[in-house]
Amino acid sequence: MATTPTIAKILTLFFVTDEQRACWQSIAADFAASLSEGAKVELDRMYDAQMKLTLQMAKEGVPMLADSDYGGQWLVPGFSLHQEFAELANAGLTSLQILQMTTLNAGQFLDRDMGQIAAGMAAYLVLLSADPLADVANLNQIEGVVEAGTYLDRAALDALLVH
Repeated sequence: MATTPTIAKILTLFFVTDEQRACWQSIAADFAASLSEGAKVELDRMYDAQMKLTLQMAKEGVPMLADSDYGGQWLVPGFSLHQEFAELANAGLTSLQILQMTTLNAGQFLDRDMGQIAAGMAAYLVLLSADPLADVANLNQIEGVVEAGTYLDRAALDALLVH
C-alpha cells in the first residue's frame, strides 16, 4: 500500500479548502496513531488482496465501473477518478478495460446509449493528446472536452479550476 503521497495527489489538494485538508489530516493522523503494527500489516495484506480480486474479476468478465467515490477522505472530484485509473492499472487491468469502465460500461449499466461515438449520441467527449490504449496515464492528457455540443479547449478547462 502506497503511503507516500505523489506529486499529483499533493497538487489536487490545492482544490480543497484549508479546513477540509486540516480535517482530513487530523483524521488520518488519529487513525494512523490508533493502529498497531500488526493492524498496519493486515491493512496492507487486505489492499493487496483487493488488487488481486479486482484483476481476477476483470479476467472473469465481471462488469465494472470506474468512479471517484466522491465524499471520502482525500478524494477530490475529477482528480480522484484519475488516481483510480492508476490504481486499476496497478492491479493489472489493461488500458482498454479501464477506458471501457469509464465509458461503454457506464452506458450499459444505465441501459442508455452512451459511451460511444456515433450519430444520435449525446455530444460529451473528452479529447486526449495521447493514445489512452498505449498507456492509461494518457487519460490525464486532456486537451479538450465537447459538452452538449460545445467545445472547451484546455484554456477553457483550466479556467474552470478554481481554488
